[in-house]
Amino acid sequence: MGKQKIMLINWAPIWEGARVGGGVNLYCQQISLELVRRGYQVIYIFSGFTYNLAPFTYIRTHKPWQGIDCFEIINSPCLAPGRDNSGYPQTELKNPKIKKLFQRILNVVNPAIVHFNNIEGFSSDCIHIARQHGARVLFSLHNYHTVCPQVALLFQDKEICYDYQDGRRCYHCFPHESYWLQRVKRGINSVLAATGNPQKYKSFIKGIYNGHRVIMHSCAEYFHLVSQRIQQRTLEGPRQGKVSYSSDKSKTPPDQEAFKWVDCSESQEIGPLPKENPEIYSPYKLRRHGMIKALNEAHLVLAVSHFVAQKFIELGINPDLVQVNHIGSSIGKLVDDHYRIHPTKLYRDSTLPLKFIFIGNAGSYKGLPLLLEALERLPPRRRATCKLFIYAQHVERVLERIEALRPTLAELHVHNGYDFNRLPELLEDKDVGIVPPIWWDPAPQVVMELLANNTPVIGAHIGGIPDFIQHGVNGLLFQPGNAEDLAAKMCYVLDNVGIIKQWRKHIQPIKTIEQHVDELAIFYGV
Repeated sequence: MGKQKIMLINWAPIWEGARVGGGVNLYCQQISLELVRRGYQVIYIFSGFTYNLAPFTYIRTHKPWQGIDCFEIINSPCLAPGRDNSGYPQTELKNPKIKKLFQRILNVVNPAIVHFNNIEGFSSDCIHIARQHGARVLFSLHNYHTVCPQVALLFQDKEICYDYQDGRRCYHCFPHESYWLQRVKRGINSVLAATGNPQKYKSFIKGIYNGHRVIMHSCAEYFHLVSQRIQQRTLEGPRQGKVSYSSDKSKTPPDQEAFKWVDCSESQEIGPLPKENPEIYSPYKLRRHGMIKALNEAHLVLAVSHFVAQKFIELGINPDLVQVNHIGSSIGKLVDDHYRIHPTKLYRDSTLPLKFIFIGNAGSYKGLPLLLEALERLPPRRRATCKLFIYAQHVERVLERIEALRPTLAELHVHNGYDFNRLPELLEDKDVGIVPPIWWDPAPQVVMELLANNTPVIGAHIGGIPDFIQHGVNGLLFQPGNAEDLAAKMCYVLDNVGIIKQWRKHIQPIKTIEQHVDELAIFYGV
């Protein structure tokens, strides 16, 4: 008898790692590969990512990736990432299309464990369906999407949302774009990608879009109506016939047609929120209550930090279901391999000018603008003793402000993102990492990556960061959102360079992905 089948759920393609879906997707990739290495049958499902011009929702069977069976829901009624679907909260609770497709996959694959790492791109009733199917259901809380359509509990990307006012505030958080307009745009992008030279046509399409936005909206609505007519005529019911599944890679994969056709006659119309009197219409309140109810149907809810556990218990999760479980990372193996060749760099000395590094995303919620403000507040003579290294996706958003600092810094190096496998090389000569999020960051993996490379951290005292950074022991904590306090902490380090070596000595080894999967195996009951 083979080992049990484990199904992992997220919204991004697993083979993309952190490039698409960030740290959560990287985490799914790492634990999936380790489970496969141990002989488990791993099935990965993602949804809400790929859209084409087909007028129906269906399942695509991808080729197995490194021993992982991969299935994708194409043209999902729920867009991912979650904030793209924020204008349609009702679709994320009970969605007949997703329900039928998800049930079909469960029937074919028959997993013993279903581990949700996100519900983005799916609907919350998938949790109930998985449990009803007889699987052991776990849900890892990597972010706040289940209680916040914007994902980060950050109002307008500027301030923490302490009170969502029974959902009324969600309506004004940020503009909501039409689902069908987004779907058409994504469908066009997929067609352009298929040409092999998408840039050749993108400027043309962009010009049409900008010049004829009304026409684009009309096309989207027309596409919606046509899709409904086609579904009524063709999707009279699931095709008959027995579908079999085997993880044996020598056998043919599940029949693509077995997943394709689904009876969507129960589908509810996808429509935008009413624009009149949103104060008396609170679908966001219903969404939050529905998501909490769904989470309480899981057998176990894993919180990635103590803060996340406490926050979700306050919001209504049964405390008996919640287990704090810090995730592991495969960065440890990369570090071991790198410093085996360069052992002296692990306990390197620090001298002025100091090398500060920021890794992550250039979005305001991750705090890069806050770091730039802190640098602007530093006295010129202190700033001249700083070398700044930025590895951030979408860095072009703040590039002008970054470049304005160049003449006043000892050195400035700016890169659009980074390769996870090159992290030890990037960090081997850096002195201090800066992690300044302004949101309740649940458990930023960048903290683990910095510590694994023996790089002390100046981090915001927010979210899950205090689980890993002890103030004055392996780094410093500053008041979240306070650029002046961050600048003060940087000044302290610049005036006390010797403290960095002391911090390095107190950095503890991070949890490896192998150790983490040992814990997951206990939670899975396998």
